[in-house]
Amino acid sequence: MSREQGASRMAGDPPEGPSRVRRWATAMIVGLALAGALLVIRQPASSRATSDFVVPYSAGRLVLAGHANRVYDQAWLAPELVRTAAGVPIDPTLPFSEPLALLAPFTILALFPVEVALRIWQGVSVLLLFAGIVTLQALLPLGRRAPITGLILLLAAIPTWSMLLEGQQSALVLLGAAFAATALVGDQPWVALPGAALLALKPQYLAPFLVLLLLRRHPRTMAYALCGSLIVLLSTGLAGGLPAFAAMGHNMLATNSQTPLRLNETWSGLLADVVPAPAQIPAALTVVLGGLVCAAILGIKLRGERLALVAATTWLAVLASPHTLPHDLVLLAVPAWCATALYREGRLPSPLWGLIACDAAIMFDALDPPVRLGAIAMTAVLIAYAVAFMQRRRESVHRPAAAA
Repeated sequence: MSREQGASRMAGDPPEGPSRVRRWATAMIVGLALAGALLVIRQPASSRATSDFVVPYSAGRLVLAGHANRVYDQAWLAPELVRTAAGVPIDPTLPFSEPLALLAPFTILALFPVEVALRIWQGVSVLLLFAGIVTLQALLPLGRRAPITGLILLLAAIPTWSMLLEGQQSALVLLGAAFAATALVGDQPWVALPGAALLALKPQYLAPFLVLLLLRRHPRTMAYALCGSLIVLLSTGLAGGLPAFAAMGHNMLATNSQTPLRLNETWSGLLADVVPAPAQIPAALTVVLGGLVCAAILGIKLRGERLALVAATTWLAVLASPHTLPHDLVLLAVPAWCATALYREGRLPSPLWGLIACDAAIMFDALDPPVRLGAIAMTAVLIAYAVAFMQRRRESVHRPAAAA
């Protein structure tokens, strides 16, 4: 490769005369993004009326009616769910299990009819995805076309389709993960505040970030992170003090009973196929603790490798989560961006093939096979890229010594 070609590659420009494979790959990705957009636009009314969006929307209606203290009370939420579904059969036992702060945007959306509100939220979610990509681009510039390319790649991915169809809040959490990466890699302590606040909307993704901050021994960044996370987590107290916290915890556990644990794209989901039902929740909690231990070990082993540490820990946080359905896998955009930066430095193989393998496994899992492949594929990809990174790291250490 010539010096000019190398410079073009580092700048993110396509090489002259792109190959036929590159053109076909680009056409396929754009086609998938358009297919996903069409799927969301043509979503049936019955699907919209029973999507996950209905739960926070209904809770937002309770807040508007002056009943913020009832959002965790199923006796109040269930009738609101039925009214929102407007005759479409819906499970009235679906609980609201997130911190009360999450309802800030959904209380505003509850001013609109539910179908209009869902469409608004889907549009906002795409903007939030782009905001997350722009945040990562500011931290790790990958070329002037990288943000648009990244958004198209995200829109072509199965998890994004799931997130938009269900009206889920995963785009907010992705933005939080992008802020967290900026705080960890970019030495910008204040960014830890919005990062931790958004991650706290789904607290299972917050803990690994706090573990890394603790190992960094950076008190200012940790103070900002604790402040942001406490603002969100303690907001639940506004719904009724300590009983509200107990109700939220109960609803979190109820979520895994509403959705079979085996459907989670995590190690907990894999264990659910082999562990007896009474032991599934303890097994999932053990996996969470094991994930935090692994994050701590990574933090010690890769202390000087912030980029690799953020990529590996974010990927690990998804795998070790007690509750990760396909829509939350948009979080993998953060390690994918970090891995691309490492690839540009020649320290990692191209992340494209690993991401394709994971997306294909998630697509296969949508068929509800006897053995789900998502967590298996993500684990295999994590191990393969970790081995490749460590090997290249050792070679880079030995190379100067040999030259000397």
